[in-house]
Amino acid sequence: MTYATVDRRNLDSAKPADYDKDLFITVFTDGSWCPYTKAYGYAVWIRDGQKPIHMFGAGGFGGRDSYHVESMGLAEAVKYILENCSVAERVLIIQCDNIGALNALDIKQFKKLGAKFVKRKHVKAHTSHKTNRSKVNNLVDNLAGQYMREYRAKVRAGK
Repeated sequence: MTYATVDRRNLDSAKPADYDKDLFITVFTDGSWCPYTKAYGYAVWIRDGQKPIHMFGAGGFGGRDSYHVESMGLAEAVKYILENCSVAERVLIIQCDNIGALNALDIKQFKKLGAKFVKRKHVKAHTSHKTNRSKVNNLVDNLAGQYMREYRAKVRAGK
């Protein structure tokens, strides 16, 4: 079993050459969970080759812990990829700031569909790094937090 690689400085990878840009599917996910109200939110950012970036998320009640919520975000990313992207002969790079959830992600399904390579990559969260990886991680972190706060406010309002 391969595990997530860890880069505590969130260094950016080299940009692919123009002829390789459609080779990659890049994913970032994040989750936010309130231990008091059990409200949660997750967010997903996906770049499928040169297509426009697709970003989405959701929130709700009943998250068990941050691992559970991070896993939900990863599951939604996988679902989106399987329904909307061709993975055959492609390289998938799946990035998340929860190593446990990332390592638990089943990537065999992508290999069965012909993916050349699937890499799970840890992103160090809440840093002041100025890299593109940190910027995208901050985007999904903020969106996941917005969803969680929206549902936490509903709990506190008694709705």
